[in-house]
Amino acid sequence: MAGHLVWSFPLLAGRLGPGWGTRLVMAVYYVLPNLDRFNVRAAVVHGDEVSLGFIAAQTTYGLGWAILLILAASYAFSRRDLT
Repeated sequence: MAGHLVWSFPLLAGRLGPGWGTRLVMAVYYVLPNLDRFNVRAAVVHGDEVSLGFIAAQTTYGLGWAILLILAASYAFSRRDLT
């Protein structure tokens, strides 16, 4: 759910003003993937074309996050004795 609402974090940080709360919100903003980037609903509803470049960029973004998460999970489980 947070990945779809990540666009609102900079707005929240702007309302908080300077301080540790703003830094925390922006840290979460940069750590979470922006899943709203994959949403093409508005373009499709309005009849706009979804370009091949857009699809390639979003595919690269998704694969980057998938690789990063797989590497993090691999590192976390390599330190465990699962036998």
